[in-house]
Amino acid sequence: MDEATRNYLWLNYATSMNPRLFFELLSRFDDLSEAREAVLKRDFEAFSDVSEIVRDRLIAAADDRFLDRYCGWLLRNEVKVITPESDEYPALLSEIYDPPSVLFYKGTLPKELPLPIAMVGARNCTDYGREVAELLGEQLAERGATVVTGLAAGIDSAAAKGALSVGASTCPVIGVLGCGIDVVYPQGNGALYEQVIERGAIVTEFLPKTPPIAQNFPIRNRIMSGISRGVVVIEAGERSGTSITADCAGTGTRGLCGAGADHRSDERRHEPHDRARRGKARDLRGGDPFGVYRRCGRRCFERRGEAGDVYFARRNRAGDLYGASAGRKGRG
Repeated sequence: MDEATRNYLWLNYATSMNPRLFFELLSRFDDLSEAREAVLKRDFEAFSDVSEIVRDRLIAAADDRFLDRYCGWLLRNEVKVITPESDEYPALLSEIYDPPSVLFYKGTLPKELPLPIAMVGARNCTDYGREVAELLGEQLAERGATVVTGLAAGIDSAAAKGALSVGASTCPVIGVLGCGIDVVYPQGNGALYEQVIERGAIVTEFLPKTPPIAQNFPIRNRIMSGISRGVVVIEAGERSGTSITADCAGTGTRGLCGAGADHRSDERRHEPHDRARRGKARDLRGGDPFGVYRRCGRRCFERRGEAGDVYFARRNRAGDLYGASAGRKGRG
């Protein structure tokens, strides 16, 4: 591993994956080699305002033996590392507020993903929502889009499985984790992880062995929306992690698209409809089956700065899924 990447790993570890602190400290030096050398010499003039915890981590991780063990573990486990200095760093991600200082990934992560669209939703989803997610993931992949998910239970996993079912897609799925690259969450998703690695990539900014604790997921969600042209919301509660991802898209320059299910009584399905009523996203009217790539992809996801479209789903008598307006409920 080259020296520049080792230095990024050092400061990323020392700042506990805090991009804001990372780039603040980075700005105080011409390069990270100079910063690490200062720490090795116990010259803390440029670090006088950091906490004692950060200072201790700066010292511990600056040692070559620590970095040798760290980099050795990454290499043995086939974990790749990219930084904002890397040519491979995702172009869209570099545009967000507080981009990750280091990304760990396994698989293939192109710098320019073909029309990346994040699909997020409830873990405790309905059978209908799961079916919608899987079909939409499949149809997006068929049209050449990249499906970005958190690989959580429920909607995320269903969307990934749908995209992976398309054999001809060259990069069907990117899984963004809220834990370390070596942690499978939920535990039963090991086989799905391997499929995504084989035909796409799993990505995280969290250090290896980081557990999937609740506070990690809002941090993870900004990457999901940041790496994508747009976000599709399927069955979400008002204050859920899914709504956080949608908020990231709404406050950024990405499209927002909601796929509601066929009944309005369940709180999990209210969020996409409510966003339309509040003007947070636009309703996409029309009748062709899941035209998200054609309509949303070309119309708004590739045009930055627009609010995006909301897309709902309903069944027709033949069982196909069609677009429906915000004020209508689909019929099963």
